[in-house]
Amino acid sequence: MHFGFSYVGLAYIVMLMIPNLIWAKKKPVDYDKYVKNESKVLLFFERAGEILVTTAAVIFADFNLRAWELWTLWLCASFVLMILYELYWIRYFRSARTLKDQYSCFCGVPLAGASLPVAAFLLLGFYGKNLIMIVAVVLLGIGHIGIHLAHCAEARSQEEQFVKADEPSKLTRFLYLFVQFTWGLGQTIIGFLFFLIHIARPHRIYRCAIETKWKNRYAGLSLGPFIFVPDNEGDYFTGARVHEYGHTVQSLIMGPLYAIVGVISLGWGSILYPILKGTKKYKDLLYTKCFIEYWASWLGEKATGEKAVW
Repeated sequence: MHFGFSYVGLAYIVMLMIPNLIWAKKKPVDYDKYVKNESKVLLFFERAGEILVTTAAVIFADFNLRAWELWTLWLCASFVLMILYELYWIRYFRSARTLKDQYSCFCGVPLAGASLPVAAFLLLGFYGKNLIMIVAVVLLGIGHIGIHLAHCAEARSQEEQFVKADEPSKLTRFLYLFVQFTWGLGQTIIGFLFFLIHIARPHRIYRCAIETKWKNRYAGLSLGPFIFVPDNEGDYFTGARVHEYGHTVQSLIMGPLYAIVGVISLGWGSILYPILKGTKKYKDLLYTKCFIEYWASWLGEKATGEKAVW
């Protein structure tokens, strides 16, 4: 890490702040009533992350342009995400500016207004090989995305029905697979191996993912663009598929950090949850009581417009 002024970091901060300053005068209807219920812990993470990210972006010269090398692709990918972030805001400002508009997907990215800048600054941290920036972005992501997830959950609880989302366009499918095979390459490779193991089972394309119906009647699995759904029927099968699709969106967001999701999900689903369900006190415990699983179902519903298992 090298101290020094970063003009690239400053440009990112400007791209981040301008839309937010405009948004302050063009908030969605009823937005303020959700602010009152924000978690103080998540708010602390968000504020701390904002201060650290903003400071790190301008005081480290690691983020400035240098001679082209393969590592520069991190900066290119980061800049593309920031451009998408600006386009997202243009769409929002031209819309009816409802909560649905603010929390909508953009180019296949769920909760785009929160997740795109977090992902962009994370990639910028990778480009600069700057641990302080990476840690700061993780703090920001936990708080910022967490708060917006909570807002969406409250808004969702007031909805009476789900409207199926439009089928993804060719561009969306391309971007989805491109990110899964680059940013999410680790889990994609493992998912492909599982796909080969179950090559004899029924397969289909579900939105952007490759769906395999394996022999397990209740459990599912998601690795990169590969989802493995229960050999079941009815609402449970549909809900499980939407839930697993939500995990593929987590892969898009977290990339190599998706391993954290895998470890938590495996520990919860295979060990902790069965133990708790076996007790009298927690016999009615929802599977999505675990934050990772709740997030997956929420993302799946937002991306597909269908009902997930909860």
